[in-house]
Amino acid sequence: MDPRTAGDLMSTPVLTARPEWGIVETARFLHERGAKRLPVVDGTGTLVGIVSRTDLLRPMLRRDEIVDDVLGRTLRMTPGGVAVTVSEGVVSLSGQVEERSAIPVADPRRATH
Repeated sequence: MDPRTAGDLMSTPVLTARPEWGIVETARFLHERGAKRLPVVDGTGTLVGIVSRTDLLRPMLRRDEIVDDVLGRTLRMTPGGVAVTVSEGVVSLSGQVEERSAIPVADPRRATH
Protein backbone atom coordinates (compact mmCIF):
# COMPACT_ATOMS: atom_id res chain seq x y z
CA MET A 1 0.00 0.00 0.00
CA ASP A 2 1.33 3.47 -0.91
CA PRO A 3 1.54 6.05 1.91
CA ARG A 4 -1.26 8.63 1.83
CA THR A 5 -0.23 11.06 4.57
CA ALA A 6 2.96 12.42 6.12
CA GLY A 7 2.13 10.32 9.17
CA ASP A 8 2.32 7.18 7.02
CA LEU A 9 5.88 8.09 6.02
CA MET A 10 7.26 9.24 9.37
CA SER A 11 8.69 7.15 12.16
CA THR A 12 7.26 7.42 15.65
CA PRO A 13 7.92 9.03 17.95
CA VAL A 14 8.54 12.00 15.69
CA LEU A 15 12.03 13.44 16.16
CA THR A 16 12.19 17.23 16.02
CA ALA A 17 14.73 20.00 16.44
CA ARG A 18 14.22 23.35 18.18
CA PRO A 19 14.96 26.73 16.56
CA GLU A 20 17.28 27.75 19.42
CA TRP A 21 19.58 24.73 18.98
CA GLY A 22 23.03 25.51 17.60
CA ILE A 23 24.71 23.70 14.73
CA VAL A 24 26.70 21.36 16.98
CA GLU A 25 23.72 20.35 19.14
CA THR A 26 21.54 19.73 16.10
CA ALA A 27 24.26 17.74 14.30
CA ARG A 28 24.85 15.60 17.38
CA PHE A 29 21.11 14.90 17.70
CA LEU A 30 20.89 13.90 14.01
CA HIS A 31 23.94 11.65 14.30
CA GLU A 32 22.86 9.93 17.52
CA ARG A 33 19.48 9.08 16.05
CA GLY A 34 20.69 8.20 12.56
CA ALA A 35 18.42 10.82 10.98
CA LYS A 36 19.13 12.71 7.76
CA ARG A 37 16.77 15.60 8.40
CA LEU A 38 14.51 16.91 11.14
CA PRO A 39 11.42 19.08 11.29
CA VAL A 40 12.08 22.19 13.39
CA VAL A 41 9.22 23.10 15.75
CA ASP A 42 8.80 26.03 18.11
CA GLY A 43 7.58 25.93 21.71
CA THR A 44 3.95 25.58 20.60
CA GLY A 45 4.72 22.62 18.34
CA THR A 46 4.33 24.67 15.16
CA LEU A 47 6.53 23.62 12.25
CA VAL A 48 8.95 26.46 11.47
CA GLY A 49 11.30 24.63 9.07
CA ILE A 50 13.27 21.53 8.24
CA VAL A 51 17.01 21.09 8.83
CA SER A 52 19.19 18.54 7.05
CA ARG A 53 22.75 17.27 7.45
CA THR A 54 23.73 19.28 4.39
CA ASP A 55 22.32 22.47 5.96
CA LEU A 56 24.52 21.92 9.01
CA LEU A 57 27.70 21.11 7.08
CA ARG A 58 27.46 23.85 4.47
CA PRO A 59 28.91 26.67 6.63
CA MET A 60 31.85 24.50 7.67
CA LEU A 61 32.73 23.32 4.20
CA ARG A 62 32.76 26.58 2.31
CA ARG A 63 36.31 27.92 2.07
CA ASP A 64 35.21 31.29 0.72
CA GLU A 65 32.97 31.84 3.75
CA ILE A 66 35.88 31.07 6.07
CA VAL A 67 38.10 33.53 4.23
CA ASP A 68 35.43 36.25 4.33
CA ASP A 69 34.25 35.66 7.91
CA VAL A 70 37.43 34.69 9.76
CA LEU A 71 40.09 36.59 7.86
CA GLY A 72 38.04 39.52 6.67
CA ARG A 73 35.54 40.30 9.41
CA THR A 74 37.18 38.82 12.51
CA LEU A 75 40.88 39.41 11.85
CA ARG A 76 40.40 42.36 9.47
CA MET A 77 43.00 40.91 7.12
CA THR A 78 43.19 40.79 3.36
CA PRO A 79 43.55 37.29 1.91
CA GLY A 80 47.03 36.48 0.67
CA GLY A 81 49.35 36.11 3.63
CA VAL A 82 47.30 33.32 5.19
CA ALA A 83 46.26 30.15 3.36
CA VAL A 84 42.93 28.57 4.30
CA THR A 85 42.17 24.89 3.80
CA VAL A 86 39.03 23.02 4.81
CA SER A 87 39.04 19.25 5.08
CA GLU A 88 36.08 17.33 6.50
CA GLY A 89 34.91 20.38 8.41
CA VAL A 90 38.33 21.17 9.94
CA VAL A 91 39.68 24.60 9.05
CA SER A 92 43.45 25.10 8.90
CA LEU A 93 45.16 28.47 8.64
CA SER A 94 48.83 28.75 7.68
CA GLY A 95 51.11 31.62 6.81
CA GLN A 96 51.90 34.96 8.38
CA VAL A 97 49.52 37.39 10.02
CA GLU A 98 49.91 41.12 9.47
CA GLU A 99 49.79 41.94 13.18
CA ARG A 100 50.95 39.84 16.11
CA SER A 101 47.75 40.70 17.98
CA ALA A 102 45.80 38.52 15.51
CA ILE A 103 47.55 35.31 16.61
CA PRO A 104 45.32 34.56 19.66
CA VAL A 105 42.23 35.09 17.50
CA ALA A 106 43.51 32.92 14.66
CA ASP A 107 44.82 30.22 17.01
CA PRO A 108 42.89 30.08 20.30
CA ARG A 109 45.40 27.55 21.70
CA ARG A 110 47.98 30.35 21.77
CA ALA A 111 45.75 32.88 23.51
CA THR A 112 46.84 34.14 26.90
CA HIS A 113 44.30 34.77 29.62
